[in-house]
Amino acid sequence: MSKKIPIHLNDKDLKNIKELAGYLKLADTYGEIPKTIKFSIAFTLEQLKRLEKSIPHLDPSETDTLLASLKWIRTQRIKLETARKLEKEAEKYSS
Repeated sequence: MSKKIPIHLNDKDLKNIKELAGYLKLADTYGEIPKTIKFSIAFTLEQLKRLEKSIPHLDPSETDTLLASLKWIRTQRIKLETARKLEKEAEKYSS
């Protein structure tokens, strides 16, 4: 028999859970929060397993290099996107 464990969620987490429950069509249904959390766990585990399978078979150090490279590429992309957004905002105010 499993033991029930109470959890405490802050307002931001509850807002996110409610938003996800809406996407899952569980909003305002009985047990929406536990159902949403259970789905989130199952989905995340499945996606992590799928992601792990998509990584090429490399030695651990080579995998570290791959992940570091991906992180760097993503960081550069985000910086570029942010700069473009700021540039557009600046153009609005300069005209």
